[in-house]
Amino acid sequence: MKAFRSSVFFPIALMFLGVALFFLFLYLTDHDPDEKPLTLIHWIIGGMLIGPGFGYLIRWRRIRDSQNAKAD
Repeated sequence: MKAFRSSVFFPIALMFLGVALFFLFLYLTDHDPDEKPLTLIHWIIGGMLIGPGFGYLIRWRRIRDSQNAKAD
């Protein structure tokens, strides 16, 4: 499990999970984006669900860059 958390697939999986949860949220609240646009609160909730994946991706990149700098 630790190897999976240190790979690039973990943040990508978090982003996909966040997108899926956002669509589930839209489905459960019975919101149809074709009928009316998303409101600010919908965008904020979507960002909160998708954002942790981006945070882990940035963290993974920094760790990888520091490991590459040590190897050089």
